[in-house]
Amino acid sequence: MPTGFQLGSLDLRTLAHEIVSTNGWDVFPGMKSGGVQYAFQHGEYVGGRRFYKARDIDLNMVILATNAAGVVTTSAEEHVEENIETLMAALHNTFNPLTLTRTLPSGAVRTASVRPIDVARYEDNVGLSRLVTLVLRMGYPFWHGVAGQVVGSGPLSPNNLGTAPVNDMIVTFTTAGRVTHDLTSDYLEADAAGLVVNVGTGVITGGDSGDIHGNMPHWLQFEPGVNALTITGGTKTIDWFHGYF
Repeated sequence: MPTGFQLGSLDLRTLAHEIVSTNGWDVFPGMKSGGVQYAFQHGEYVGGRRFYKARDIDLNMVILATNAAGVVTTSAEEHVEENIETLMAALHNTFNPLTLTRTLPSGAVRTASVRPIDVARYEDNVGLSRLVTLVLRMGYPFWHGVAGQVVGSGPLSPNNLGTAPVNDMIVTFTTAGRVTHDLTSDYLEADAAGLVVNVGTGVITGGDSGDIHGNMPHWLQFEPGVNALTITGGTKTIDWFHGYF
């Protein structure tokens, strides 16, 4: 089964929107900065923590002169018109990112938030069909897998089953206290109960945002595998999606 793609509620891999090739959906995103170069030393320093850049996905598509079932019910010309309009409508959203979903041959589902970042030009192809390349940018460069959750007041061990880090978890402070990552010593602390922190967006709800503190600007990050956390002050809940490159 070929990899399936869906943009919002629109299935892109139908006979009406055939995807010929994709670029960028399986790629290791580059780092935001290179190593530091020092005078009178060979090479450069590549140690320390680094963060990944956004990445682009190119979907090279054929717009067919049929309906989604692969048949002509009106005229071939009208189907081309309808299919282009359907795709253009699916690309529009000036308020929020769009959800791009891909279904792998194994049946595993990955999702990402994307924005169209380039002009989508429709070019002539064989017969009445048209060619178009969609350039979509993943601002957060990792695919989301299935959801995970840990809840408790003692040590917690969230297991990131993916291949990429997780830096957009939701931390709910049922009670005041601290969540500390044992490996990195990064922590997130609340001075009051009821605060909900979206680590990815920085949005804090449920109380005074001034009651949240951390020792790192990125707050928390889960690495692939088990992440040992020390919890103080009572029950905390952490929700996340397993991260994939």
